[in-house]
Amino acid sequence: MPESLTQFKLKNFLPNCQKIILPFKTDSTETENIPKNIATVQRPLEENIFTFLKINNRVKNLAYLHFPYGKKIIQDADQEALLDDLLDFKGKIIIMGNNLRCYNQYLNNWRSTLVLDDCQRKRPLWFNFVAHEQLELV
Repeated sequence: MPESLTQFKLKNFLPNCQKIILPFKTDSTETENIPKNIATVQRPLEENIFTFLKINNRVKNLAYLHFPYGKKIIQDADQEALLDDLLDFKGKIIIMGNNLRCYNQYLNNWRSTLVLDDCQRKRPLWFNFVAHEQLELV
């Protein structure tokens, strides 16, 4: 983990992708500076998250999962099922979440770092690719 934490900006971590899929409700400020040539797709509230991920499971897609700080938006029993589906996802993934043991266990081969969210809280960030900001640290 880096000594000085940086403010997380999705646009700075974007890999080469055609579409960003957003399984959870995301603050519009996170996606406002994404290049216009990259489409964003928000999961409709009535659609099951697992169905949404399956429909959008493409190599050129980036799944961005931002778990709100201190809010439970997925049941504990579904956490591991979600992680199983993410491990099978063909595209790239960024997860900003809470520091949960199951994530550290499932995502142990992924890159991770601590970042500051919009409210200056330390949050773990996991991703399954080399991010643009990470290239400078290598």
